[in-house]
Amino acid sequence: MAIKDREIINVLNYGKNLVCVSTRDSSFGIPSCDDDGNPSVMPFSPSEITNINSNSNAFKSGFLRFEEEDEREVYEDLLRIKNWNDILKDSEIEELIVNPTKEGMKQIVAITNNSIFERIRGILTRIKNEGKYDVVNRVDNIINQRYLELGNGITKSGISLDGLSFDRKTNDNVAELETQNVALQTEKEAMEKQLAEMQKKLDELTKAKATENKAIAQCADVAVSNETVQAKKPASGRAKKSE
Repeated sequence: MAIKDREIINVLNYGKNLVCVSTRDSSFGIPSCDDDGNPSVMPFSPSEITNINSNSNAFKSGFLRFEEEDEREVYEDLLRIKNWNDILKDSEIEELIVNPTKEGMKQIVAITNNSIFERIRGILTRIKNEGKYDVVNRVDNIINQRYLELGNGITKSGISLDGLSFDRKTNDNVAELETQNVALQTEKEAMEKQLAEMQKKLDELTKAKATENKAIAQCADVAVSNETVQAKKPASGRAKKSE
């Protein structure tokens, strides 16, 4: 039986979030997968699926999928979606992020569809928040850079992967060095602050000493002036006549 003649076709959601879709007559919320990663399933008629595809990117961007035995016919014959094999599954995206390779990063950087990249960035954020896997810093940076490029309308990426290593041990060493550099920078800033405070106190002491010396000098000048006046003052009384 041709796919368009089927009464129902199961639509699957492997994602961790609810996906909302609308047909010509109704709107539906397709629940997220369960804790074991098993997808939620909701049946639709072929006409409803074409309506959903007209109203959203849910199928084109991979938010929703179909049973494996139905995929080729649904994508090619019913929805006319070319290169459907290139639509990444959630599990494939997770693998690219958690166990990165240069080829995998090339695949991510080559993506030009904003909706697909929203999925990738959403999965990256979820993996980081769950804390189950460590994400290599370089992978995090590349995904965020490509996200900014697409946000600025740059379809052909300027990100170069030449000479980059995605070996976890290498990148862990780099991350450790970066952490050490941050610690050293923090220590340097603390020392500079401490030296600045010491210099300020020294300047205050120098200023106070200068003020004190000036006061002492003024007192000495007054004392000398008084002595001079005393020396010039005539003796009181009349001088004795000599006999």
